[in-house]
Amino acid sequence: TGFIMENNDEIMPLKEQNDFVLYANCGNGIFVIQVIGRANHTLTPDFKSLVESIADKQFQEPERYCVLFDMNQVETMDSTFMGTLAAFALRHKKETGSQLILCNVNDHCSQLLNTLGLKHFVSIRSKQDINISREQWHNADRTNISKPELTVMMLEAHETLCDIDSGNKVQFAGVLNFLRSSLESQNNGNLNSDE
Repeated sequence: TGFIMENNDEIMPLKEQNDFVLYANCGNGIFVIQVIGRANHTLTPDFKSLVESIADKQFQEPERYCVLFDMNQVETMDSTFMGTLAAFALRHKKETGSQLILCNVNDHCSQLLNTLGLKHFVSIRSKQDINISREQWHNADRTNISKPELTVMMLEAHETLCDIDSGNKVQFAGVLNFLRSSLESQNNGNLNSDE
């Protein structure tokens, strides 16, 4: 992993360049999103920013929007990404009345989605032809967020997973405790550095 220097001389790891988010606006409020590589916590800010901007913009439009998530290139997903996906799926259902469609889902990802309870409010399709020309695909903007902001995003994602399936509460209790104490120490560190 490479490193870049931030303005405050803090060394930040570069995001893996082989993992990224693509999107295509197909018109009539239809959007297709693709994650290439690992759908994990380092990619979650880009994904979250993209889907929220689509939903915010489309919610102002008279016609309903529809987001289709083509998982053809997704190798694996972590719990932060799935919690963020779950939160967006709930918003999508509330605003459009329809389920978020996940297509071309491999067996591994399908098992993860089932285990964590996302299967109840997303539509999972194993095979779906997506005919989008290369010119229609765009890279999602890179989202630079601070370590405390990332911790909050991870915390919210895991809380969402616990809200959608009570079985996740036991599984993620340790993660939630760790993230809360980590956030507390990060915030205390920021308070002390401001003095």
